[in-house]
Amino acid sequence: VQQEQVLRLVGMLLLVASFVKLLLLLQCHPRIAIITTSLKAIVDPLCNLLMIWMIFFVYLAAAASWTFGHTMNEFTGVVRSLTQLARMSVGAAPIWLSQA
Repeated sequence: VQQEQVLRLVGMLLLVASFVKLLLLLQCHPRIAIITTSLKAIVDPLCNLLMIWMIFFVYLAAAASWTFGHTMNEFTGVVRSLTQLARMSVGAAPIWLSQA
């Protein structure tokens, strides 16, 4: 299992590296270079948005832990609340909905 996880990580790193190389090669063609120019223009605002989103997400996890932590095991700590909120953000149904 450990070897499979390492292999997956190496594969993901190779995919990211090949994507970066593709973006660098796209700069050579004048009409396609607008894509890379647009990506360079949005990096700063996107980083700011992600920082604000992360602060908000951690705040929500802390609030969920404080509000629901004493009754629900999924929210007993901030880390568990972050995990549960991340799962719910991508569409995973909470366990307590399937029990109703």
